[in-house]
Amino acid sequence: MSWLVGVMKGAAWVLFCLMTQLIPALAQTASFVAPPRSINDITAILDQEKPDLSRTGKLNKGANAEPPASMSASALAEFLL
Repeated sequence: MSWLVGVMKGAAWVLFCLMTQLIPALAQTASFVAPPRSINDITAILDQEKPDLSRTGKLNKGANAEPPASMSASALAEFLL
């Protein structure tokens, strides 16, 4: 019978630990922003985002680069990833 008391104390401790982790997480509320309601709202958001042409060009140049023929298999794998 004393083992049952030990099990119950252990279960209570686990429950206590879980609750101390969960309650603060549940108490934190994220501010909710309603989604855009029309196509004009969406296009206004998209128009705010302007592409960085220098960054885009650099990324395209790297993506289109050809690997050197003398690369080892491991270096080629690193280049392609």
